[in-house]
Amino acid sequence: MFGAILWKGNMTPIRFSSGLTRKTVNCLTKAGIPIEKKTIIKALKNGKLYPHRNPRNYGKYTHREVCRWAGVDESTSKINSYGMVPA
Repeated sequence: MFGAILWKGNMTPIRFSSGLTRKTVNCLTKAGIPIEKKTIIKALKNGKLYPHRNPRNYGKYTHREVCRWAGVDESTSKINSYGMVPA
């Protein structure tokens, strides 16, 4: 039956030693961003990381996770209320 999904075991997200989930680590790694707080803070400030634009699969939930992990207020990044980086 195609509509039924059976889950076995715990459905909590897998976390790496850095404290980030596997999805977030894969997203940052594919974008060429090392998993280091200083580098990620710099990428957030210069607009290299912002939801729904760059990198691929970096949405609002991943952005929230990265900002909390890096100790940055997610509302102070270069994102306006429309999800765009202001010019």
